[in-house]
Amino acid sequence: TKLILLDSLLQEIQRSMNVIGNLLSAWRSVTVEPFAILYYFSINLGTTATGILYPTKVCLHDFNYLEYEPYTALAGEGYNKSHQMEICFNLEENQILRDLQNCNISTEVNPLIDEVQARASLISSIALIAQILPATLATVILVNASDKVGRKPLLILPIFGYFVYNLSFMLNWYLDSVSSWWLVAEFVHEFLGGRHVITIILILYISDITDPENRTVRLNFIGLIELTASAAGAGLAGVILTSENILGNPGRDYIYNGFYSAYGIATCLQILSVLYVIFFVKETMTADRIKEQLTLRNTFSMTKITGSISAVLRKREDGTRLPIIAAVVTYILVAINYGGVYLSGSLYLYLQKLGWEIDEYTTYLSVTGMVIMIGCLTVVIFMISCLKLHDMTLGVIGELSAIFSTLVLILTPFGNKIVPWLGMLFNLFTGVVGTVCKSTLSKILPASELPSVMSIYGMVLPITAIGPPVYNLVYKASLDFPACSHVKKGEKDWCTTSFLWLGIGILAINTVSFTYLRWFCKKRNI
Repeated sequence: TKLILLDSLLQEIQRSMNVIGNLLSAWRSVTVEPFAILYYFSINLGTTATGILYPTKVCLHDFNYLEYEPYTALAGEGYNKSHQMEICFNLEENQILRDLQNCNISTEVNPLIDEVQARASLISSIALIAQILPATLATVILVNASDKVGRKPLLILPIFGYFVYNLSFMLNWYLDSVSSWWLVAEFVHEFLGGRHVITIILILYISDITDPENRTVRLNFIGLIELTASAAGAGLAGVILTSENILGNPGRDYIYNGFYSAYGIATCLQILSVLYVIFFVKETMTADRIKEQLTLRNTFSMTKITGSISAVLRKREDGTRLPIIAAVVTYILVAINYGGVYLSGSLYLYLQKLGWEIDEYTTYLSVTGMVIMIGCLTVVIFMISCLKLHDMTLGVIGELSAIFSTLVLILTPFGNKIVPWLGMLFNLFTGVVGTVCKSTLSKILPASELPSVMSIYGMVLPITAIGPPVYNLVYKASLDFPACSHVKKGEKDWCTTSFLWLGIGILAINTVSFTYLRWFCKKRNI
């Protein structure tokens, strides 16, 4: 009996040691993942705050509520511009000034809302358009330099751009007399690389340290980190911006600290990410792997870009040129639509319809990201492993699900806070779309050409930056549609959701593209 007990004890110890060994092995394989968590969390904390700051700053600086009906009657009655803070933080409210000095005036429509959102959309669009050129230049220069100076410096350099980004918005909020047009200064951070460069460098780093068999898993894991950390960052932003304490609104003399807190915490996290890279990430481009020195000529060389473009566009005897182009263009449209709907201020602006509070909106964004991640880990895996669905079938399902999710938002009754959550079920299927674009290329192309063509995905990232300004401009135009210029806010829904209909159009194009690719792959037994 003692021997049996001893043997059982030894087996338990062995199992425990195996678990510990597996954990240690997993920990040793961790490289840039903690950096990715800190980075994506911090930038989405900041960019979510930016989506709220734009209309708030424009409202405070450029408008005076006493010049608008029905508030003109309050002029000279002790109401002054200090009350504008209440107005501008509640643009989506149906009842304004309801708690200010027993004011009895209420209205179903905030009279400032259309003009404020139109101007905020215009300024935001100009800022986003201004980012395209520096983002493109930085991508060309820094990606070329990555093989000469290493990966680590190019993970760190763009972070300093975000220091500039955070500081610019904190100064814009602090200097309340400064024109809201100074918000455009945010584009400066893209000269140091921004999200496009960091995304490409993370892909290159993972490619350096993995073999082809494990590379896809590690890259998909980075993608899940981006999704999860981004959702968590958006959720925290909502908590900070609406907190009734020193982090947000301390309730004294209309002081508001929410933007300082959001950008300040984001800056601290970004400093931690830089320190992590410096002390814990090993350089993969060691001296023996660097084949040429960094020069001005090879830094600005377009050889890589032209080579990738040629590999995509060249005529192929096996008839695969059109499917390759279709997969690349579809990926670009996926990114443009994602940026236009989710990353721009448009999604906040359409809350004119839903009437949500800031924290309700950011919670919705956060849960959306979490649901997409859960879908990738459960439903998508089930469809691949158990149902054996083809990649392109998954792409069609993903885009159709995105269309239905958008339609739920469009068809939500005015002010309803429940119906939008019903669209969450569709988000379980949408996270796979970008991945299947890449996996399709890996199956169509010969292995020797795969690196050249795959690199085009990273190089076209700056092009996708046109999404947010285009969608914002569409939203701005929708506020001025003649058919909607004299109707109440709730009745203008079909106009102000125009940018979402644009998104549905792009999703429909992608659905057709995936259907064509499915037909091609079936024909070739791919």
